[in-house]
Amino acid sequence: MACRNLEKAEEAAKEIRDATKDSGKNEVVVRELDLSSFKSIRKFCARINEEEPRLDILVNNAGVFRCPSSCTEDGFEMHFGVNHLGHFLLTTLLLDLLKKSAPSRIVVLSSFMYKDARINFDDINCKINYSRTEAYKSSKLANVWFCRELSKRLEGSGVNVYCVNPGIVLTDIMRHSVPQFLRYFDFIFRLCFKTPAQGVQTTLYCILSEKLQNESGYYYSDCRQEDLNSNGLNEDGAKRLWETNQLLFNRRSEQAYKPTEMCTCVPGATGTHQSSNNFCSRFIKHQCSEYLDGKTVIVTGANTGLGKQTALECAKRNARVIMACRNLEKAEAAAKEIRDATKDSGKNEVLVRELDLSSFESVRKFCAIINEEEPRLDILVNNAGVYRSPSLYTEDGFETHFQVNHLGHFLLTTLLLDLLKKSAPSRIVVLSSFMYKDARINFDDINWKDSYNGTEAYKSSKLANLWFCRELSKRLEGSGVNVYCVNPGIVLTDIMRHTVPQFFRYFDCISRLFLKTPAQGAQTTLYCILSEKLQNESGYYYSNCSQEDLNSNGLNEDGAKRLWEVSEKAVKRE
Repeated sequence: MACRNLEKAEEAAKEIRDATKDSGKNEVVVRELDLSSFKSIRKFCARINEEEPRLDILVNNAGVFRCPSSCTEDGFEMHFGVNHLGHFLLTTLLLDLLKKSAPSRIVVLSSFMYKDARINFDDINCKINYSRTEAYKSSKLANVWFCRELSKRLEGSGVNVYCVNPGIVLTDIMRHSVPQFLRYFDFIFRLCFKTPAQGVQTTLYCILSEKLQNESGYYYSDCRQEDLNSNGLNEDGAKRLWETNQLLFNRRSEQAYKPTEMCTCVPGATGTHQSSNNFCSRFIKHQCSEYLDGKTVIVTGANTGLGKQTALECAKRNARVIMACRNLEKAEAAAKEIRDATKDSGKNEVLVRELDLSSFESVRKFCAIINEEEPRLDILVNNAGVYRSPSLYTEDGFETHFQVNHLGHFLLTTLLLDLLKKSAPSRIVVLSSFMYKDARINFDDINWKDSYNGTEAYKSSKLANLWFCRELSKRLEGSGVNVYCVNPGIVLTDIMRHTVPQFFRYFDCISRLFLKTPAQGAQTTLYCILSEKLQNESGYYYSNCSQEDLNSNGLNEDGAKRLWEVSEKAVKRE
């Protein structure tokens, strides 16, 4: 364990020894290494080369993230010095031992943020215009380039090099980031970030997998090889960085390394590890060729975000799309965009109808029009919703989350059931959320009169969506109408309009990279609309285009039945 802080390192080593005391060898050794000091690195390497007979795996893991403008004791910008230069020197000083121990491996942790980074060789220390985010990104691009160039120079040596993107992991590396972040958004971000155990999976894959024994110089994410973009593939940049490093260290080029052309990067046929934390996993797009010719689809809240994207994709597949929206002006503008985007694709029937889910009168009026005008209804997508709104009540006297997200859709669905049954096989897709998992519905205070909390009210409505799906599925068994409950993930849409605005100002550099776009967030909805594989499934919960087991909260059958009874009374439909 090569660490700067020996006290913390010894504590961690003790924890590891205690956890592995029954597993065998149990050799966990601490050595001092400060990557911001070339003197410390040389001292560490001298000791390793003297004391250790072999070195099989070197993991370049340490780093700093968005730290204030500061320099190492050797005069280099902190991100460049610690994240890249320190590891460059460390690796080159240990290469002889690694070669002697071949086959051996070097694993370098980079980041997906290399993709739009740049390295300014004329201002390598960021003296002119310092940005802590750009400095970090630049160091991660340096990690990628280092791996690729090192791999070339080690060809035939038996030492393989692997570059890893661990994802966004909640660790001490975030210590220089704005503290309000976790206070405002802990209920989301502690779910979004990977845990260290999840984040280390790809590193372990590159350390352990026998499948990778003949691979070197590639980039890995979520336990699979991933193609680099043009930024990562810049061979001239990688070579120039290597030469710059050598000049900085005043080291002569190692003639023992033989530069050779790297083979073209191709997608690897390796397995993948899917994190249980969907937001830190790669975003999945489900590929399908199904069309919707002759089918009618209703999408609520279709003027923006997920609903608009869902309506667009259905229109592309020749469906008759009815956009059910509260704001007709925005809906017509969105419908025009969809018509323009699909004008060459076939049917191009995109209609707008007024629907305000906060009004039972509006819901009944909408359903009366649909039942009168539409000969069939094949797919109903209950997409519209509100998120963490202030404490408000609808014209019918219900808490806004409970009525808009649940009761409104409950009434809508039950009023359209006869048409859905008539059009069978048909589908109902209800958008819920992973936040159902620790939600609760207080039937004694369904309107949150006692103690209102916007987050808890939203979570409660998402649990209601889930229970509604499960109970509805039971009641529709044998009818030919299937019900699917969807977790779209955390998507950057207008539903976040009531959320603290500082979030994106403080963390747009990260959040816009790990929040899903509407196109990504709509994938599971489209999967449940289109996939023929699901034609015999109903009442299940789907996330990332696959069925996912519910926890005990979601499986509460008594709660689901009671909610149905309460909902019937609330909408006065029995």
